[in-house]
Amino acid sequence: MTKPDWIVIGAGVIGLSAAWALAQDGQRVEVVEASRVGDGTSSKAAGMLLPEVESVHSSQLFPMAAESLALYPAWVSALEGASGQAVGYAATGCLVLAEAKAFSKTWPGLPASLGSDLAAAQSGLAAGLAGCYLPNGAQVDPPLLMAALQTACLKAGVTIREHAAVTEIRRVADRWLGITAGQDRLVANHYLLATGAWTSELTAELDVDLGIFPVKGQMVELKAPVDALSAILFGPGVYLCQKQDGRVLVGATSERVGFDLAVSEQAVADLLTRAAKLLPVVASWPIQRSWAGLRPGREGLPVIEAISQNALAAVGHYRNGILLAPLTAARLCELARQIA
Repeated sequence: MTKPDWIVIGAGVIGLSAAWALAQDGQRVEVVEASRVGDGTSSKAAGMLLPEVESVHSSQLFPMAAESLALYPAWVSALEGASGQAVGYAATGCLVLAEAKAFSKTWPGLPASLGSDLAAAQSGLAAGLAGCYLPNGAQVDPPLLMAALQTACLKAGVTIREHAAVTEIRRVADRWLGITAGQDRLVANHYLLATGAWTSELTAELDVDLGIFPVKGQMVELKAPVDALSAILFGPGVYLCQKQDGRVLVGATSERVGFDLAVSEQAVADLLTRAAKLLPVVASWPIQRSWAGLRPGREGLPVIEAISQNALAAVGHYRNGILLAPLTAARLCELARQIA
C-alpha cells in the first residue's frame, strides 16, 4: 500500500481543516485521532468569530484573526459545497457590554452607546449598561462544522483513524521516520502535529517545547426562544451566543487546572449570574446541559511552523482555533509546499 504524503495527528478543527486543504492540494492524507473527531475541544466550543473582541486582549493576534475572518465566507461556501452539510455560519454581529461607568476600562478603544441606541441593538438589556455593536462579528455551530469537515475530508480521499492515540514518534536526528498510533505503526513522507491542549504530552520526548498548556473552559446551554438574541452578547467574564435552532450557549470560564474536565455547579451558577446582569430574562431560561473543554493555551501567537525536516506543527490557538482555521490551513499548505 502506498504510504501517504501526510499523516495529521489530531482531528480537531485545525487538523481536519489542514487535512482537507492538503487533500485539495493533491496530497494523500491520513488523520489519526486519540478519541473521536472533534471530541477533544473543537465540538465543545461556542464557535464565535470575533477578531475585534480578541484584539482587546491581544493586539498581536488581531491581524491574523481579521485575515482569517475575511476568508470565512468563501471557506464556508466551499466546505458546505464539498460536504453537502450546513455549518451554521451567520454574520450576527456582536454587542460588547459593561456597566456604563466601567465600559472604557473593560473595552479600551471601543466607543460606547447608551439608552435607545443600545436598546435597538438588543431588547431586554439590564439598566445601567453601555455597549458597542461590532458588525463584523460572526459565528458557526461547532458540531455542525466538525461534521462537515469530516465529510469533506472523506470525500476528498482523506483516511481518518479514530481511537488511535499516538504513543511513539520514531525519528533519526531531525527527521521523523514514523509513528505508532493505537496498535499500528504508520509511516508517511511528512507529518503534521495538530494536537491542541495535549501537545506537550507528545512533544516531551522530542526535546521540543512549544509552550502549550491546557486551559479549562466550562459552558452552559440554555433553552431559549428562537431569535431571543439579535447578536452575540459579550460582557465581563461571560458571553451569550445563540444558534439557529434556538440554543443559547453561555460561557466560559478560564481555569489553569491541568486536564480536569469536571463541571462545577459553582462555575455554572457564576456564569448564569454574570449573564443575567447583561440580560435579566436569562434567569428564566432552563438549563439543558453543561460541559467543560480544554483550550490549547500558549503565551503569544499560535505555532504554525516546521518543527523538523519533515514535520509541521499547528498548535496553541487557545480560544481561536475555529476563527483561525481557514488561515491556518492556508499557511500550512504553503509550508507543506516548501518542505515537499
